[in-house]
Amino acid sequence: MTGTRIRLAYIDAPEARQTCEKAGVSWACGEAATEALASIVDGQPVSCTLIATDVYARQVAECHTRVFTLGREMVRRGMAVTLDNAPHEYGEAAEIAKSMNAGL
Repeated sequence: MTGTRIRLAYIDAPEARQTCEKAGVSWACGEAATEALASIVDGQPVSCTLIATDVYARQVAECHTRVFTLGREMVRRGMAVTLDNAPHEYGEAAEIAKSMNAGL
């Protein structure tokens, strides 16, 4: 899947140019999410397992580096929220982000 745009499974993350509000303050959450994903990957090889194709014909996959499951780590850092179909590990990651008041 080299060079293919992939939507990470089980999460919803802000779009690159999206802004969010937290505690009444507007912030560039999309830019922060993009930077977080780049930090998680950090130049490592990424492998993905295709799970589905969404209604917009995008490939949806769970992707990993040697260290992280990308979507789950995005949730743990507070840069994405879990979808209803997410495995329980994603919920645990969301609880960590919430307890630290991280990100979204």
